[in-house]
Amino acid sequence: MMMTRYATLALCSLTAVGADNTAAVGNTLTDKTLVVWASPANLEQSGGSALTMDDLKGGFDGIVFAEIKPKAWAPGSDSFCRAPKDRASLPLETAAPGQFVQLAITYQDKTIALYRNGEKQCDYQVEKTCSFADDLAMVFGVRHIKPDNKNTFVGAIDDARVYDRVLTQAEIKALVPNKLSAIKPVIWFDFEDGKPSDKAGRFTDLYVTGNTHVKDGKLVLPSDGSSLVALPTGAMSARFAEFAPTLAGRACKPRRA
Repeated sequence: MMMTRYATLALCSLTAVGADNTAAVGNTLTDKTLVVWASPANLEQSGGSALTMDDLKGGFDGIVFAEIKPKAWAPGSDSFCRAPKDRASLPLETAAPGQFVQLAITYQDKTIALYRNGEKQCDYQVEKTCSFADDLAMVFGVRHIKPDNKNTFVGAIDDARVYDRVLTQAEIKALVPNKLSAIKPVIWFDFEDGKPSDKAGRFTDLYVTGNTHVKDGKLVLPSDGSSLVALPTGAMSARFAEFAPTLAGRACKPRRA
């Protein structure tokens, strides 16, 4: 059993295997697919994210639990501008503690679709999209980087990845956690090496807060206030003063390993 525990520090891993760490660099990412295998510790929590892309300017897209409807996954976004209007149609999560479910969200121009275990839960149109350039953060636990963001996802993450294209339903169903897909992700965290490492080697500057740790190839977010924020290599030192107040109350410190 491999277990790595982090409390008030962050580290980087320069391992770069599997994912395509050049495809998204220098490109603006609008059409995309977010995928995560997540296990909520309980279904009574609300407002945390299993996986978020944050543009560091207030915009974000994420796979958020129970923010707009209790016990339901939904696409999270700044000011709810990419959230479904028909919230009643979102199915309730039924996973038991320790049970992992695959969640995927596709973004194709102004069409968004949510999948659970490969089955489409909803699709809808939005008026405003969000684009992501090189300067962005990958976020686990906390919903997005903002001072008034109080809640975090409590549970575990087995695998999290981003594709720079819209995957079909068949392609989503074919994905296997901790296994490279035929279409390479541009961002990929699988935690199999005992570290919260981006396998593309791009997001290696990390904030780790609370009692966040990696155990048995899973990112464990054991309590409210636990989170992981990953930035591109070299970005941490320039932005620590900006992020530290954002995560106030969650002791954090940047470090390179």
